[in-house]
Amino acid sequence: MTQNAALLAPISIEIDLDHYLVQTAGRFDHTAASLLLAEPVTRDVDLAGRTLDRLLETLAGLAIGSLLGAVIAGVRRGFGHETRSRVDVAVTRTIGRIAPPAVQLHALDDAPVRSLATELQQRLRRRILFAARDARVMLVAIAEAVGEPHAMRRILAILADDVLIAERFGGLVTAGWQCATAVIEGRAQEATAAVWRQWAQRISNVRELVPPTRMELAAAGFIAQIG
Repeated sequence: MTQNAALLAPISIEIDLDHYLVQTAGRFDHTAASLLLAEPVTRDVDLAGRTLDRLLETLAGLAIGSLLGAVIAGVRRGFGHETRSRVDVAVTRTIGRIAPPAVQLHALDDAPVRSLATELQQRLRRRILFAARDARVMLVAIAEAVGEPHAMRRILAILADDVLIAERFGGLVTAGWQCATAVIEGRAQEATAAVWRQWAQRISNVRELVPPTRMELAAAGFIAQIG
Protein backbone atom coordinates (compact mmCIF):
# COMPACT_ATOMS: atom_id res chain seq x y z
CA MET A 1 0.00 0.00 0.00
CA THR A 2 2.82 2.35 0.87
CA GLN A 3 4.56 1.73 -2.45
CA ASN A 4 1.32 2.22 -4.37
CA ALA A 5 0.63 5.46 -2.51
CA ALA A 6 4.11 6.71 -3.39
CA LEU A 7 3.56 5.89 -7.06
CA LEU A 8 0.24 7.73 -7.07
CA ALA A 9 1.53 10.80 -5.21
CA PRO A 10 1.81 14.02 -7.24
CA ILE A 11 5.24 14.60 -8.75
CA SER A 12 6.96 17.62 -7.22
CA ILE A 13 9.40 19.81 -9.12
CA GLU A 14 10.40 21.82 -6.05
CA ILE A 15 13.90 20.33 -5.75
CA ASP A 16 14.57 20.64 -9.49
CA LEU A 17 13.29 24.21 -9.54
CA ASP A 18 15.42 25.28 -6.58
CA HIS A 19 18.49 23.54 -8.03
CA TYR A 20 18.09 25.44 -11.30
CA LEU A 21 17.71 28.76 -9.50
CA VAL A 22 20.62 28.18 -7.13
CA GLN A 23 22.95 27.13 -9.94
CA THR A 24 21.98 29.83 -12.42
CA ALA A 25 21.61 32.72 -9.98
CA GLY A 26 24.94 31.67 -8.47
CA ARG A 27 26.53 32.02 -11.90
CA PHE A 28 24.85 35.43 -12.28
CA ASP A 29 26.46 36.49 -8.99
CA HIS A 30 29.88 35.25 -10.06
CA THR A 31 29.51 37.00 -13.42
CA ALA A 32 28.49 40.30 -11.81
CA ALA A 33 31.44 40.13 -9.43
CA SER A 34 33.92 39.32 -12.21
CA LEU A 35 33.02 42.02 -14.74
CA LEU A 36 35.56 44.77 -15.38
CA LEU A 37 33.45 47.93 -15.62
CA ALA A 38 35.06 51.24 -16.57
CA GLU A 39 34.53 54.07 -14.12
CA PRO A 40 32.68 57.06 -15.64
CA VAL A 41 33.79 60.66 -15.29
CA THR A 42 31.14 62.09 -12.95
CA ARG A 43 30.28 65.77 -13.21
CA ASP A 44 26.72 65.67 -11.88
CA VAL A 45 26.48 63.52 -8.75
CA ASP A 46 22.66 63.61 -8.68
CA LEU A 47 22.43 62.50 -12.32
CA ALA A 48 24.91 59.71 -11.64
CA GLY A 49 22.91 58.51 -8.65
CA ARG A 50 19.60 58.55 -10.53
CA THR A 51 21.11 56.77 -13.51
CA LEU A 52 22.66 54.11 -11.30
CA ASP A 53 19.35 53.49 -9.52
CA ARG A 54 17.45 53.18 -12.80
CA LEU A 55 20.07 50.86 -14.26
CA LEU A 56 19.97 48.67 -11.17
CA GLU A 57 16.19 48.26 -11.45
CA THR A 58 16.50 47.45 -15.15
CA LEU A 59 19.23 44.86 -14.58
CA ALA A 60 17.29 43.30 -11.72
CA GLY A 61 14.37 42.90 -14.11
CA LEU A 62 16.69 41.42 -16.72
CA ALA A 63 17.99 38.94 -14.15
CA ILE A 64 14.42 37.77 -13.55
CA GLY A 65 13.78 37.76 -17.28
CA SER A 66 16.91 35.71 -17.94
CA LEU A 67 15.95 33.11 -15.34
CA LEU A 68 12.43 32.87 -16.74
CA GLY A 69 13.28 33.30 -20.40
CA ALA A 70 15.44 30.19 -20.54
CA VAL A 71 12.62 28.08 -19.11
CA ILE A 72 9.99 29.67 -21.35
CA ALA A 73 12.19 29.01 -24.39
CA GLY A 74 12.46 25.37 -23.36
CA VAL A 75 8.69 25.12 -23.01
CA ARG A 76 8.13 26.73 -26.41
CA ARG A 77 10.50 24.26 -28.05
CA GLY A 78 8.92 21.22 -26.43
CA PHE A 79 5.19 21.95 -26.40
CA GLY A 80 2.42 22.94 -28.77
CA HIS A 81 0.48 26.15 -29.22
CA GLU A 82 -2.09 25.43 -26.51
CA THR A 83 0.51 24.90 -23.79
CA ARG A 84 2.56 27.89 -24.95
CA SER A 85 -0.56 30.07 -24.77
CA ARG A 86 -1.29 28.92 -21.21
CA VAL A 87 2.28 29.75 -20.21
CA ASP A 88 2.05 33.24 -21.75
CA VAL A 89 -1.16 33.88 -19.79
CA ALA A 90 0.44 32.61 -16.57
CA VAL A 91 3.45 34.91 -17.02
CA THR A 92 1.25 37.93 -17.70
CA ARG A 93 -0.88 37.27 -14.62
CA THR A 94 2.00 36.53 -12.28
CA ILE A 95 4.42 39.28 -13.26
CA GLY A 96 2.27 41.87 -11.48
CA ARG A 97 3.06 40.24 -8.14
CA ILE A 98 6.71 41.21 -8.39
CA ALA A 99 7.66 44.51 -6.77
CA PRO A 100 11.12 45.97 -6.08
CA PRO A 101 12.13 45.39 -2.43
CA ALA A 102 13.04 49.06 -1.96
CA VAL A 103 12.71 49.17 1.83
CA GLN A 104 14.98 46.22 2.49
CA LEU A 105 17.54 47.35 -0.08
CA HIS A 106 17.75 50.86 1.33
CA ALA A 107 19.15 49.33 4.51
CA LEU A 108 21.49 47.04 2.59
CA ASP A 109 22.82 49.52 0.07
CA ASP A 110 24.10 52.35 2.27
CA ALA A 111 27.60 50.95 2.80
CA PRO A 112 30.38 53.22 1.44
CA VAL A 113 32.05 52.13 -1.79
CA ARG A 114 34.95 53.47 -3.81
CA SER A 115 33.34 53.90 -7.21
CA LEU A 116 30.07 53.88 -9.12
CA ALA A 117 31.12 50.72 -10.93
CA THR A 118 31.83 48.98 -7.64
CA GLU A 119 28.56 50.22 -6.20
CA LEU A 120 26.65 48.82 -9.16
CA GLN A 121 28.30 45.43 -8.77
CA GLN A 122 27.69 45.27 -5.03
CA ARG A 123 24.06 46.30 -5.27
CA LEU A 124 23.39 44.10 -8.30
CA ARG A 125 24.70 41.03 -6.50
CA ARG A 126 22.20 41.68 -3.71
CA ARG A 127 19.41 42.18 -6.21
CA ILE A 128 20.21 38.86 -7.88
CA LEU A 129 19.14 37.16 -4.65
CA PHE A 130 15.76 38.86 -4.83
CA ALA A 131 15.55 38.10 -8.55
CA ALA A 132 15.84 34.37 -7.86
CA ARG A 133 13.10 34.62 -5.24
CA ASP A 134 10.76 36.49 -7.58
CA ALA A 135 11.54 34.23 -10.52
CA ARG A 136 10.58 31.23 -8.41
CA VAL A 137 7.03 32.55 -8.00
CA MET A 138 6.66 32.84 -11.75
CA LEU A 139 8.34 29.51 -12.49
CA VAL A 140 5.83 27.75 -10.25
CA ALA A 141 3.03 29.40 -12.24
CA ILE A 142 4.68 28.32 -15.51
CA ALA A 143 5.00 24.74 -14.30
CA GLU A 144 1.34 24.69 -13.29
CA ALA A 145 0.36 26.03 -16.71
CA VAL A 146 2.39 23.33 -18.45
CA GLY A 147 0.87 20.61 -16.27
CA GLU A 148 3.53 18.01 -17.07
CA PRO A 149 5.98 17.73 -14.15
CA HIS A 150 8.18 15.07 -15.77
CA ALA A 151 8.82 17.34 -18.75
CA MET A 152 9.44 20.38 -16.52
CA ARG A 153 11.96 18.43 -14.46
CA ARG A 154 13.86 17.51 -17.63
CA ILE A 155 13.88 21.12 -18.81
CA LEU A 156 15.07 22.42 -15.43
CA ALA A 157 17.78 19.75 -15.19
CA ILE A 158 19.19 20.69 -18.59
CA LEU A 159 19.09 24.42 -17.87
CA ALA A 160 20.76 24.03 -14.47
CA ASP A 161 23.95 23.07 -16.35
CA ASP A 162 23.66 25.75 -19.03
CA VAL A 163 26.45 28.29 -18.46
CA LEU A 164 25.40 30.38 -21.46
CA ILE A 165 22.45 31.85 -19.54
CA ALA A 166 24.85 33.62 -17.17
CA GLU A 167 27.17 34.62 -20.00
CA ARG A 168 24.28 36.33 -21.79
CA PHE A 169 23.29 38.08 -18.56
CA GLY A 170 26.85 39.35 -18.22
CA GLY A 171 26.56 40.80 -21.71
CA LEU A 172 23.38 42.61 -20.70
CA VAL A 173 25.09 44.10 -17.65
CA THR A 174 28.03 45.27 -19.74
CA ALA A 175 25.79 46.83 -22.41
CA GLY A 176 23.66 48.53 -19.77
CA TRP A 177 26.69 49.93 -17.97
CA GLN A 178 28.13 51.31 -21.19
CA CYS A 179 24.84 53.07 -21.85
CA ALA A 180 24.61 54.38 -18.27
CA THR A 181 28.19 55.63 -18.45
CA ALA A 182 27.34 57.63 -21.57
CA VAL A 183 24.37 59.22 -19.78
CA ILE A 184 26.46 60.04 -16.69
CA GLU A 185 29.20 61.60 -18.80
CA GLY A 186 26.69 63.56 -20.88
CA ARG A 187 27.71 62.13 -24.24
CA ALA A 188 25.78 60.43 -26.99
CA GLN A 189 25.61 56.66 -26.77
CA GLU A 190 27.17 55.07 -29.82
CA ALA A 191 25.77 52.05 -31.64
CA THR A 192 24.08 49.67 -29.23
CA ALA A 193 20.86 47.68 -28.94
CA ALA A 194 17.69 49.68 -29.62
CA VAL A 195 16.31 49.00 -26.15
CA TRP A 196 19.36 50.51 -24.49
CA ARG A 197 19.14 53.59 -26.72
CA GLN A 198 15.52 53.92 -25.65
CA TRP A 199 16.55 53.46 -22.02
CA ALA A 200 19.12 56.26 -22.32
CA GLN A 201 16.52 58.52 -23.95
CA ARG A 202 14.12 57.97 -21.08
CA ILE A 203 16.80 58.69 -18.48
CA SER A 204 17.78 61.87 -20.35
CA ASN A 205 14.14 62.92 -20.92
CA VAL A 206 14.55 62.69 -24.68
CA ARG A 207 11.41 61.96 -26.65
CA GLU A 208 11.41 58.47 -28.12
CA LEU A 209 11.23 58.51 -31.90
CA VAL A 210 11.17 54.81 -32.77
CA PRO A 211 10.35 52.31 -30.00
CA PRO A 212 12.11 48.93 -30.12
CA THR A 213 10.34 46.07 -31.84
CA ARG A 214 9.31 42.85 -30.08
CA MET A 215 12.25 41.07 -31.71
CA GLU A 216 14.67 43.73 -30.45
CA LEU A 217 13.21 43.48 -26.95
CA ALA A 218 13.59 39.71 -26.99
CA ALA A 219 17.17 39.95 -28.28
CA ALA A 220 18.03 42.31 -25.43
CA GLY A 221 16.74 39.88 -22.82
CA PHE A 222 13.28 41.25 -22.06
CA ILE A 223 10.42 38.74 -21.77
CA ALA A 224 7.62 41.33 -21.66
CA GLN A 225 7.13 45.07 -22.13
CA ILE A 226 5.26 46.85 -19.35
CA GLY A 227 4.20 50.43 -19.88
